[in-house]
Amino acid sequence: VMADHTVTHMFDEFFYPQLAVREQYDRWVDRGRPTPLTKARALVDRFLQEPAKCLPAETVARLLKRFPQIVEP
Repeated sequence: VMADHTVTHMFDEFFYPQLAVREQYDRWVDRGRPTPLTKARALVDRFLQEPAKCLPAETVARLLKRFPQIVEP
């Protein structure tokens, strides 16, 4: 009974981190060996492409003021 419950819910409750490397080695190599850092940079780039969809304009303005090295797209 407990095993059925576990199997039923394990995919709903399991956490798959976006930045961790969780794939087979060969596939990872074929994809260019992305590291958590390269994945994080890609995620930030994606957010910066569409700031209105990710963060309120006020938050974007505060971030740009705090981190002047960030270049607006």
